[in-house]
This record gives sequence, structure tokens and C-alpha cells, in this order.
Amino acid sequence: MSATISIDTRQFNRALQSYYENTQKGLVEVVNQRAFNVAARTMDSMKPAPGDEQSERSKIKLYMNQQVGADRTRVIKSGPNKGLRKRRGSRANQLARVNLIIQARRAKMGLPGLYGKEMRSAEGKFKLSAQVGVGFLKSPFVAIIKGLLAYVKFRKVKTQWGRISVWPNSRGSGRVDPAQQGWSPTVTMKMFWHVRGRPTKVDKMTRIPLQLAFAAEGREMMRHTEEKLQKLADKINAK
Repeated sequence: MSATISIDTRQFNRALQSYYENTQKGLVEVVNQRAFNVAARTMDSMKPAPGDEQSERSKIKLYMNQQVGADRTRVIKSGPNKGLRKRRGSRANQLARVNLIIQARRAKMGLPGLYGKEMRSAEGKFKLSAQVGVGFLKSPFVAIIKGLLAYVKFRKVKTQWGRISVWPNSRGSGRVDPAQQGWSPTVTMKMFWHVRGRPTKVDKMTRIPLQLAFAAEGREMMRHTEEKLQKLADKINAK
């Protein structure tokens, strides 16, 4: 299922036009730099906060591994570990929250339950998928930022894209076609999210940060333009 994210860029485009008319930089350089800034602003404003990705994965792992049901441990009554609790039976026989989640999802789809080796295999895949999914909405912007690094001179937007893990089978991917010399230099950013049946989730969690990023970058260009025009006016008045 596909979905289109609509962004209002009219204010941004006006600011870009005004900025370009008052700078000595080439249009290709300006467009690539501003596209980089927008991608970086968007990614850093999305959840989880920059730098929190690994801690979120650890929380998910802890939650999934939490033992549920009957207490399959015993208290050690003697020796150096006296008073501590020791697990009864093998780790494979410990009922964890992830097992209940998998069974509930299969039941909802009308599928039979899993047990033994089949459950352990499904458990490993499910926990990996859940942890890889942390920040997956950001991963398309990682590809865009990397694709623009060679085309920009400044990284004033302190993005932490290096903290996002982009796995081979990630549910998010992206690419960018940087602006090139020509009649109308344009940056094309393509973002893909694989979310079966839930395109509204992507729209909800991406559209607002992306819109705010365009607005913030537009304000930054207008501020720069106004400062430059003010300095020019001051210089003329001084004469």
C-alpha cells in the first residue's frame, strides 16, 4: 500500500528565491545545501530523539525477554550463591512476553500456535525485527544525507545520522538525486517505508517534522537575507 505525504513549500520557495538573489553562491550549491539541512532537521526532530536509538532497542529487548506466567526459578539454599534465584530448566522452556505476543498475533490471523523449535525460531526473528524497527522511519533520511555529503560545504544542522542503523532488510529506505548544473537545478528526495496496511502511520510521524523542517529552513534563509540587506542599508546610510 502506498501513500503520498503532502508538504506546503510555498513559503520555503519564496525564501529560497529571496536568498538566492542576495548571495554570491551558485544555485546548485544553494539548493543542495538547503535540501541537506531540511533532511537533517526532519530526522533529528523525529522520535526517538538523536542518541536514544540504542537505549530504545535495549528497552524493547528487556520487555520482550520479560518472564511471564509461572515462576520457573528456585532459591539456592546453600553454597556461595545462597539466597539467589536460579532458573529451573533450560532457557528455551522459559515463557517470555515475546512468546505471548507471537501466539496472540498468530491467533488473530487464524494461524495455529507455535511450540518448540518453531517458536524459538520465530521468537528470534520477531525480537530482531522489533529492535531493527526502532527509528526505521528515519532511515530514508540517512540515505539522503549521505547522498548529499559530497555536495555541501556546511553542516550547521548538527544531525546525528550516524546513530541510525540501516539494516539490509530495513523497512525504510531512501535515495537522493542532487542538483546538477542546468536550467533548473532540482534536488529529488525519494523516501520509502514498508508499512503494510498502515500508510497513515508514516504520514502522521513524518509529515509534521518534514513540514516544520521546511518552515525552519525558510525562516533561516529569510533571517540571513534580512541581515545582509540591513548591512547594505547601513552602509548606504553611512555615506
